[in-house]
Amino acid sequence: MILCLLGTNPYDFSRLAVALDIVTGNLNLKTIIQLGNTQFKPIHCESYDFLPAEKVQMLIDSSELVITQGGFGSMTDAILKDKPLIAVPRSKELMEAQDNQEELVEYFE
Repeated sequence: MILCLLGTNPYDFSRLAVALDIVTGNLNLKTIIQLGNTQFKPIHCESYDFLPAEKVQMLIDSSELVITQGGFGSMTDAILKDKPLIAVPRSKELMEAQDNQEELVEYFE
């Protein structure tokens, strides 16, 4: 199972949700997305706006791969549980965040 965490900040991150929905739909992979404030609603992925922290931790435990925005909390949770991680930084220029997340993602890399 692939788990995607788009964060809980007030910005939309449809860019990642759309790409993931297309790829996992074409490959028929079970994928769960916590959308946060993202407006796009996936067709091929199971999705939730917000999940309780305990549920997110349980999903991380049972995932084979975590794909996340470049937020400190999501990346740290996956790394501490030794899960393969793909982090996609949000872009200030694309109005996905207040600040670019590239520096933090590069640091974790």
